[in-house]
Amino acid sequence: MPSIDEQDEVAFFERSPDRGLAIVLPAIVDNHLTKILKVAMRSNATVWNELFNPSGPLGSFGARVRLAYMLELISPKFYKDLLIINKIRNEFAHKVNVKSFDQHPISAWIKAMDIYSTLVRVRDGGSMHPDLEFNRVLRFILKDDLESMRDTFRTSIRLIIAHMTKIEKQVAEYRNTLPPAPA
Repeated sequence: MPSIDEQDEVAFFERSPDRGLAIVLPAIVDNHLTKILKVAMRSNATVWNELFNPSGPLGSFGARVRLAYMLELISPKFYKDLLIINKIRNEFAHKVNVKSFDQHPISAWIKAMDIYSTLVRVRDGGSMHPDLEFNRVLRFILKDDLESMRDTFRTSIRLIIAHMTKIEKQVAEYRNTLPPAPA
């Protein structure tokens, strides 16, 4: 059985319809958010399972996004982007007439994301990194990755996951500096 990271990679490069990507890619984001919360919380499998059970108080992606925000694990802009991703996922999952990232309101929601404006700024010549060659290569890559709303969504998710991996490491490092919690 492939590892979760291998499964994530397959999902990114799969040529499934927009609906498939709109549901699978946010699920990958949700998995990463759940990892961040798990690292930040006390280790207790029984309570964890009660909270994160699909019918539990933290059973939905939206609830986990809100918790991460309230615990200051994610920034306000990142919080907003994650809520939009959840909204897009729900729109595709619950409305059969939504078939494409190019449809309204999906494309408008993608364009409302902070990550979208960052990607466009970098693509159009704005600096994101002190290494000028890195910026040039990134602009070249983004030229194609922002051609369609589908590609833009996928690229946005990739960068969001990279950021979430960084957050998870930071939270783990912080937790390692704390004294053990009382039993």
